[in-house]
Order: sequence, then structure tokens, then C-alpha cells
Amino acid sequence: MSILTKASWKSRSRGYDYYIKNKVLSCKEISNIEYEGTVQGSAEEPYKVRINLEKTMSSSCNCPFANGRKICKHMVAVFFCVFPDEAQKYESEYKEYKSASKRYYYDDCFDGDYFCDDEPDDDYIDEEEFSDEFEDMLRKCINKLSKTQLQNALFDLLYDGTEEQLDMFLYHYVE
Repeated sequence: MSILTKASWKSRSRGYDYYIKNKVLSCKEISNIEYEGTVQGSAEEPYKVRINLEKTMSSSCNCPFANGRKICKHMVAVFFCVFPDEAQKYESEYKEYKSASKRYYYDDCFDGDYFCDDEPDDDYIDEEEFSDEFEDMLRKCINKLSKTQLQNALFDLLYDGTEEQLDMFLYHYVE
């Protein structure tokens, strides 16, 4: 069951969203390792999906993102339809991750100075001041990462991001 491990975090998240919103219109077993389904996406016509549990990268979807080489959100949605226990497990892990992530950023980056889980602060912070605090927090978090972690994060952001983000990166940093 490596569909989830091969999918980007964005595809997993969106696939889960499609699954819980019942966007999987059909799902059937082709063999004990292959499943076929249709998923209503943003296009008028539903996408045709085929997942292979043993040869994950031979899974397919006719959406433009998959393009024969990526695990897309439609494949993940079909996977969750076939394995609802995995969907529940994903939801639990995601909630745990978000909670831990929030604690990490607030505890490590802000050192408890700006945010806490207690009563909300009634002091007004204007947008410019918040922006400066956010930038400081972001710099502090980034400075804690190793070169490899930064490279992996940049790759993930560009790989999963919009075409505009990739174009801007290439324009500014790659000549």
C-alpha cells in the first residue's frame, strides 16, 4: 500500500478531501492488486483512475497532473475508497501532525512570547507589525534547518506548487 507514501502531502490531503466529500463516483476491484474508479474533479467529465498496489508507478489517471508519472489526488481518493481504514488512519495522523506542528512553531519559534494556547491576547497587532513578527519567526525556523532539509523543502514546494511559483524561481535563481 505505497500509494500514500509515493503521493505528495498535497495529493494526500486533497485526495482525502475528495474521499470525504464523496467525489469518488465508482470504485471496483480489477484484481487483488488493481482497482479502477472514476472521480469527479474540477473538469466537467470525471477522471478515470486505475491504481496498482504492487507497482504503484504504473497507476494511472487521465488528469493533467498525473501525466503518467505522479500519484495524484484522484488516485489517493480511490485508494481511500478501497481502504477506508487507511483514510481513518490518515485523518488521525494528520490531526496529530497539525497539533505537533503548531506546538513546534509556537513553542520553538516563538518561545511562547507571542502565542499561547490559553486565553487570546486582547492587544491589537497591526498588519505591518504582525508581518515583521511573522518574518522573524520564519527566519528563526528556517535557520534551524540543515542544508539538506532546506533543499528538500524547496524541492517539495516547487514540485507541488503552482506553475507561477516554479517560473518565478527559475527566473530569479536559475540562469
